[in-house]
Order: sequence, then C-alpha cells, then structure tokens
Amino acid sequence: MSMIRRFGALLMAAAVAFGGVSLAAAPAEAASKAATRVVKFTAPASVYKSEAFTLRGTAQRKAGTRWDAYAKPKVEIYFDPAGSARAYRVKTVTGSTKGQFSAKVRTSRSGLWWAKVTVTGTSKAADSYKKLVRVKQRTSMIPSGTTCPSWAPIKGNESSGIYHVPGGAFYNRTNPEICFSTTAAARAAGYRASKV
Repeated sequence: MSMIRRFGALLMAAAVAFGGVSLAAAPAEAASKAATRVVKFTAPASVYKSEAFTLRGTAQRKAGTRWDAYAKPKVEIYFDPAGSARAYRVKTVTGSTKGQFSAKVRTSRSGLWWAKVTVTGTSKAADSYKKLVRVKQRTSMIPSGTTCPSWAPIKGNESSGIYHVPGGAFYNRTNPEICFSTTAAARAAGYRASKV
C-alpha cells in the first residue's frame, strides 16, 4: 500500500510541475518592487479664480535603507474640489532625472491637490500629502487697453480718485487706469463715485 501511495505522490508532483497547476508562491519580482514617495510637494495657499499656478515636488525611490532620486517618474496630479464633487485626475507629467516634477494647473474652485507616483513593473505607487488651495475672487486689475473686462466693468481714474460705472456720464470718455469688479471694491481702494 505504501508503494501505491508513493507512486500517487510522484504522479501528483509531476502533474503540478508539468500540468500547469501552480502551487508555488508569487514570483519574486512582485515582492521586489521598490517603495516610492513624494517629498517637498508645494502648492500656493490661495490663487485667483481661473489663474494658472504651479504644483511642484520630488519623487524618490527606496534603494536598500536610503531614498534616492527617482529618475523620470510618471506623476499624476489629482484635485478634490470642495463641496460634493468627486476627486479626479487633472494631468500626468514626467519628472526630471533628479525626480523633480512640476505641473501648471488652474481652477475655479477651492479644494485639495496632490501628486501620485504611478506604479510600474519595478516601483510601487505613492501619494504626496494633500494641499489645500483656496480660490479667491479678483476684485481689480490694471487694464492693458482703454476698456475694462466684463468681470470688472467699473473704471477708476487714479489721478482724481474717482470711479465711473457703466451708463455714467463720463464712463465712455474715461480711459481706465484700474478696473474694479464692484463699487464696494472701488471704495475699499480709496476711490469715490463720480457725481455725474
């Protein structure tokens, strides 16, 4: 009986080895993926609505007990807008040979921004810390010509300290030196309303 059992065990071993049945552990290369991380991730604390701004950081890869620069990492930029909207990927950038990356973005909403080093065949994924960027509404601007934009239609005359609203007597004749979004913004800047 023991001879039959031994023969059965040999057949089972052959089936496992040659029959495509794998009882072995996961391949060694899966366990050898290097850890990654994002350091020095920076974002401005606040920006004007729809103004372009830059996110920066450095990707590193673990080598033994030390962290080295991760050359040319693929980094995804994510945004989680405040409110009920869901987080989403904004863009993917490639870092430098020293692991440094930057991404120019813009938004009309406050929210959290972060960077994620993407997973590869030899490296694990890693997220940076999340940074809150608040969006503020611009209240004034220096015009490049003789008209004000639609979001800031109030014309300010710097030398007289007077502001002119659309429909006012001198509005069309005034070449603005500054444009305001509201009369309150003009008054807060020290301007007074035109009397006509």
